[in-house]
Amino acid sequence: MSPDIVISENVSVSRHGGVALRKLDDGPWGNGCSCVGFLERDFPLREEFVALFARQLNVSAAILDEDLRRAFWVQNHEFTNDAWCGGCGPLADEPNVITYDRFLEVVDEQERLAATARAKKAHTAIRRAEFSRVRSDKVLALLDAGIPYECNHPGCTKRERLTIDHIRPLSRGGTDDIRNLQFMCQPHNSQKGASYE
Repeated sequence: MSPDIVISENVSVSRHGGVALRKLDDGPWGNGCSCVGFLERDFPLREEFVALFARQLNVSAAILDEDLRRAFWVQNHEFTNDAWCGGCGPLADEPNVITYDRFLEVVDEQERLAATARAKKAHTAIRRAEFSRVRSDKVLALLDAGIPYECNHPGCTKRERLTIDHIRPLSRGGTDDIRNLQFMCQPHNSQKGASYE
């Protein structure tokens, strides 16, 4: 189940997708004031509405305004939409209620993971390009080492236009050392992909 996200003691974002204010009777979180959705965008009387709600909640208008802006940012964030619309994404396994700070931690963690994945992909591509430049040298080294020029996939007898396969893929920490290389036909190399057994 996707969580409600508590921005402050006065503002939350409901798992149903709405931004809610604390009920003015100090009751539990709920739909609060159903009209706060219109406060997402700037318009001539927005400040007056925020000031009115702030007085009713006994909080400064500046603080309430900042909380509302945070709430609308959270409401429109891709992670929130994934969790609420499909029960997936990084928020799907969070408890029923999380704080704004926890939401920021999840966002930061996911951005860090994404940056790591992008860097790994980019540097794997660089290593592959470097390997492509020395491919002929590697073919000759394998042949000189007595490795027969035939597909290494069990039962395959192809002996023409073979590729060089990394037994342990570069993306999984493999190297270009000839002990980590084997000949494979293109279909079996593609079928193997980045798997490593």
